[in-house]
Amino acid sequence: MRLPLDMKRSSKLSTLLFASVALGAIAFAAQQTYSLARTAKVGEETEYKFSATLDFTEFKIDVSGKTREKITKVTEDGTVSYDTTQFGLVVKTPDGEQVIDEETTTKMTIGGDRVVTKYGDEGDEDASSVRLSLLGTVKRPDKPIEIGSKWSAEMKNANKETYPVKADYEAIALEKVGQWDTLKVKISTKETAGDDPASAEGFVWIILADGSSAKEEMKIKKAPFPMSPTPIDMDVKVERTK
Repeated sequence: MRLPLDMKRSSKLSTLLFASVALGAIAFAAQQTYSLARTAKVGEETEYKFSATLDFTEFKIDVSGKTREKITKVTEDGTVSYDTTQFGLVVKTPDGEQVIDEETTTKMTIGGDRVVTKYGDEGDEDASSVRLSLLGTVKRPDKPIEIGSKWSAEMKNANKETYPVKADYEAIALEKVGQWDTLKVKISTKETAGDDPASAEGFVWIILADGSSAKEEMKIKKAPFPMSPTPIDMDVKVERTK
């Protein structure tokens, strides 16, 4: 069917308008970059639920619970200190289930690059926890990134019982996690020293508004664990609840 002249013009104008809007949207999307900087205010509190399966080869243990974090100090260089309290712990073993009502609080500090600098009180830092933290850390990139960006980093801690970690990251997509807009980051990390290096792979969803974590799903190989004489494999899930 041949269109009348005025309808042809209208169709052409609509096509041009659509193309212009589409190109503008593409250009706008291409300009979106993310620094992954962690911003916080003293007194802020967040809560998470977590679950983990610990594979001891001969048997498995399932652990679940909740964590509450309260910001205690923020410095000009972006360093954030906070108290992290674990509660509502449930441990399931082949022998049954145990509920641990006691709350335990640990002091933590992360630098402006998002890397842990302190885990525990002075002189009583938990090296195993520091190692696990490094394996799950998305280090802040040297420059803003966009969807599809890949970057690498090296991390270490002053604790002599920890090891350097080599990390590779990729910004996968923007996703909604609960009420939060997040950037989904693929993470692959591995210790570069030690007799039995640990490694991890998974995803971390970083909240765009403040750089905190909304969700984490990690598989850790040869994970250091305080109560185990040998490294173990772990599947860990963490999700923010408020």
